[in-house]
Amino acid sequence: MLKMMFDDEKALESLLYIANRCKIKDIYHILKIQFFADCKHLERNGRFITGDYYIAMKNGPVAGNAYSFLKVARGENVYIPQTMIEKIKQAFTVNGYNVQPLRNADTDYLSVSDMKCLDESISENSELSFKELNDKSHGALWRGAGLNDEITFDDFVTHSQNSEQLRAYLNG
Repeated sequence: MLKMMFDDEKALESLLYIANRCKIKDIYHILKIQFFADCKHLERNGRFITGDYYIAMKNGPVAGNAYSFLKVARGENVYIPQTMIEKIKQAFTVNGYNVQPLRNADTDYLSVSDMKCLDESISENSELSFKELNDKSHGALWRGAGLNDEITFDDFVTHSQNSEQLRAYLNG
């Protein structure tokens, strides 16, 4: 099975892209929009947008590195390279759970397919309540993982709408 590489610059720009466009600018909405965009992108293009990994947390699947980025912006100590910490702090502020982007996303880091899936996810999810997003994200994919365990890429493929075709494509 394909092993993805995390792209930290692309992840930062993806979070900024979402934060500048979603109606409710909090950590929960931004990370759920990223999750649903990654699911769409995987089904259509055989990869996640940024190559992040997902954890089955209490309130649903969470992109681990993206969550760490937002925690850095909130002032928490997270083990990531200092150069990335500086870029994050220049991109966002986070007060409590509220995210304030400090600049626009550099869309040169995002492909047309990335932005299409992000836009669709923003449109579908940015105005949902916490409960609606929570219910929507607690599907079979989340239920199949242990609490706080990683949801494997293979699990995402298995739970995709076109899993057989996607698996054949990924296996070459």
